[in-house]
Amino acid sequence: MPPTTAFIKDAEKLSKVIREKGDNLTFGKFTKSERTEIGATLRNHFPEMIETYQALLRPRSEKPNPKTNYSFESFANEVFGFPMRDEGKGENQLHLFKFMGFEDGMTLTHFSDTFAEFKDTLGVVTRFLILETLKMQYAAMPASYKRLIRSEETINALSGYIPAITGGDMRPKEIKEGETMPMGSINFAAKRFAATKYGRGFYMTDEAKDFIPYNLTSLASERFLTDLNFLRYNQAVSLLLNGEGGADVTPTTGVAAANVFSYADMLRVWVRMARLANGTDNLIFLMNEKNYLATLNLEEFKKREAGTALVSTKSTVRPPSVLDIEITDMLADTQIMVVDSRQALNMYNVKPLAVEEQRNASNQTSEMYWSLTYGFGTLFRPARLLVNLGSTNTALPTDLTVPGNFVAPNH
Repeated sequence: MPPTTAFIKDAEKLSKVIREKGDNLTFGKFTKSERTEIGATLRNHFPEMIETYQALLRPRSEKPNPKTNYSFESFANEVFGFPMRDEGKGENQLHLFKFMGFEDGMTLTHFSDTFAEFKDTLGVVTRFLILETLKMQYAAMPASYKRLIRSEETINALSGYIPAITGGDMRPKEIKEGETMPMGSINFAAKRFAATKYGRGFYMTDEAKDFIPYNLTSLASERFLTDLNFLRYNQAVSLLLNGEGGADVTPTTGVAAANVFSYADMLRVWVRMARLANGTDNLIFLMNEKNYLATLNLEEFKKREAGTALVSTKSTVRPPSVLDIEITDMLADTQIMVVDSRQALNMYNVKPLAVEEQRNASNQTSEMYWSLTYGFGTLFRPARLLVNLGSTNTALPTDLTVPGNFVAPNH
């Protein structure tokens, strides 16, 4: 159903009022009379706004690919021109609902009783608020796995093959005047990719909607997203640690003294990985809590006089003044990893977060279902190095050899 003429007319009027306020909008920038007018307009048209927005998400014969990534936040911004998040309290609320008079601690039934416009549409508003809040929480939640990956790519298949660089020769060559530049080469291979679907559901009773403040009911979705964040982080670490099998085994080295990760061991792997990465900005150490505490207890971390001599060095790889460390329980006491996050791992998204719901009239509940489909894949094998504290073989793997024949290369 297309928007009514009244909705379009009021939206244009409201948008003009809001846009005149400029950027960096907050609730306090509007006068009391403006807030009253905006709230009344939104309440009057909100069910129609929901229907208009949801119609954009539904596939139709003339539009087989709906806007599955199109958020209500974006829709409201286009229609009215204001952001949906409040900078103050109630960060899980829709900013739009604050204009409508929905405050912290208010139950949805109280909201309906306060504003007559919603007496006949409370179910629609309730379900929509819960679904959209989950999407906004998902978009706003920090994702720790992102520190370990190069990028996120969209793949339109549950499984298949993606190109992988396996070698080649792109070293610069000396070119004399008038000479034709020789061609380099990059070797590609097809690497298998597989994604997995993850999801969960929960239900909310009518009693919960009637008597529990809305900002407490959103804790269920917040818990789901927190656990999803842990899951994806652990999956990324597991792939860095174990590789994808076959020839993708993670390169490994040992330490000078068994079960001791000394400062000298740290420098050895730091310098080599930094040279391969052409810098230290993307190097991350991964270790469990026990090894992290042991690292902090090293004299070199406690006393400026310990470890590297107090001589200023001007080198392409300087001793670390700040060490980027990720604490993870995925690594054993005998394992420490160094990762170049720019070249080690990628994430592939097949289907973004989908939120669905259905009403079960027989037991007076609303059921919510969340799902998404994704997978991880390794990139450049020498971009990760496992330090085995149980081994005293300190030789660095041949995979981590720095090319040394770049000086005046000939044909």
